[in-house]
Amino acid sequence: MDTKNSSEEWSANLAHELRSPISIIRGFAELLQDHPMEKATVQEIAGKIVHSSLRLETLIQSLLQLSDAKHARENFRQVPLLPLLEECKQTLPQANICLFCDTPNIQVFGDEELLRLAFLNLLENSVKYSIGTANIQVSILQTASEAQITIQDEGIGIAAHHLPHIFDRFYSADKARSRKLGGAGLGLSIVKTILEKHSGSISVASECGKGTKFSIILPIDERMNL
Repeated sequence: MDTKNSSEEWSANLAHELRSPISIIRGFAELLQDHPMEKATVQEIAGKIVHSSLRLETLIQSLLQLSDAKHARENFRQVPLLPLLEECKQTLPQANICLFCDTPNIQVFGDEELLRLAFLNLLENSVKYSIGTANIQVSILQTASEAQITIQDEGIGIAAHHLPHIFDRFYSADKARSRKLGGAGLGLSIVKTILEKHSGSISVASECGKGTKFSIILPIDERMNL
């Protein structure tokens, strides 16, 4: 894609995403200012203002994380993958996460906090797009030069025509569900940016009603490329 057009599209998407919650907050605030209301109505409107504020906060936080993922490299070091994914698992006790690793001491060279963010984004995605308790299979396999991580759920899945776009910024396969859950449409874009920063990659396979599988490849030791 042309760089200028890509930049213009990014700016337009960002403006749209920012405008929506700001417009909601302003509209409800003006309504409260201009019209006397019953206490129950005021509480309902205040709740909508809080929800929109949280959505705006999530968007800004996501933009900051995306910027950090693109630029910071000073925190790279050896990161054990199994303990990191165990920590991620513990943060989601509401999900049934089964973790398998064929090489318990496998390590990659990278930024531990960014990798944690990437894995948590994927796991939280699986939880959000599952009906009832999320069942998630996580596996870590080692080859001679790579760590292969898969995260597979049994959730609602993603339609085939959405798959080529799900790592695009502000793209959501289910916009209504994403907005209801407070998503900013940047989670998977952040994941892809983090993995590319680590000279890695991510791919996805999915089927509606049967779940989604994300496959990640990270080099075992990327120091020679820094």
